[in-house]
Amino acid sequence: MGKNKSIIDRLRIDDDYYGKFGEQFLSNSDIKILREAPERFHQKTESTLPMVQGGYFHTSILEPEKIGNYEIIDVSSRRVKKYIEAVDESDDDILLLNKDKEMLDELKDILLSKNHIKTIIDSCEKKEEPMIKGIEGIMFKGKADLINEGHGFIYDLKTTSDIAKFYWSVRTYGYDSQGWIYRELFGLPMCFIVICKKTKQVGMFTLSEESYSNGKRKVMEGIDNYNLYYGDEASVDVSQHYIVGEV
Repeated sequence: MGKNKSIIDRLRIDDDYYGKFGEQFLSNSDIKILREAPERFHQKTESTLPMVQGGYFHTSILEPEKIGNYEIIDVSSRRVKKYIEAVDESDDDILLLNKDKEMLDELKDILLSKNHIKTIIDSCEKKEEPMIKGIEGIMFKGKADLINEGHGFIYDLKTTSDIAKFYWSVRTYGYDSQGWIYRELFGLPMCFIVICKKTKQVGMFTLSEESYSNGKRKVMEGIDNYNLYYGDEASVDVSQHYIVGEV
């Protein structure tokens, strides 16, 4: 228990969770890569604008003291010289524009204007809480946005481009496997608190047993590929991977 506590304490530090130290554990994002493109496992992935926007949104609600870590550029587009020069001088692939910040700040204010949701967030006992656990003999990590043991849920904040299609986003982006992994890690079911960037609508979505079942299947497929290509008894060179399917 003492060893796990020291590891969890280190995983509370972003540089350790997302850096080399954290790579000794599998995560939900690893499962997605291992299933879809195992040859890219542990390769640096380029940031996307939705990822950066999502990170800012999370930070503004959960860790507002860190919001100054985001560099905001007040230009009209990402094609202008000032923006290109700022990216060249930065460690980040994508920087937020001032209009991105204004949009995300508005989303935060709308979300927190929902009294029930604000009460849930304010009453959560833990925020940005990491955990590790062995699954099928492999150590996994996860970091819960919000844990409310009184309500019996892990809450995860999401932005979406179309809340009406969030059912499909769960399957496309691996939120079902995230939910299954986190239920294993923390012993609590997942509830997504979602806001739509297009309509500004807010939703709360729990995962169905069908989604948990789909999530478990994805995790097992990812573990199978990990063992096949990277595990202690790996038997196939990952360069030999190819996709098999029926169309």
